[in-house]
Amino acid sequence: SFINVLAGSSVLAARLAAPLAVYSILMNVALGLAGRFTPQLQIYFVATGAVLLGGLFILMVAMPDWLGLFRETYMTWLRKGEI
Repeated sequence: SFINVLAGSSVLAARLAAPLAVYSILMNVALGLAGRFTPQLQIYFVATGAVLLGGLFILMVAMPDWLGLFRETYMTWLRKGEI
């Protein structure tokens, strides 16, 4: 049914987004603490490049697994008609 497909799609989206979401939360907490301890240094401006490179690195490392997971789920959907 439509509800099962929607639920399965939401779970798949959460599984795919989880590594970047965890990285983002951890980096923002770390930068917030660093900004609290060194208020005279603009931490967020300085760390923007490092945050971007870290996210791209996680994307590069996780992409093969993501594509495999997506392919398996898509093939299951094509065979059964459900997720």
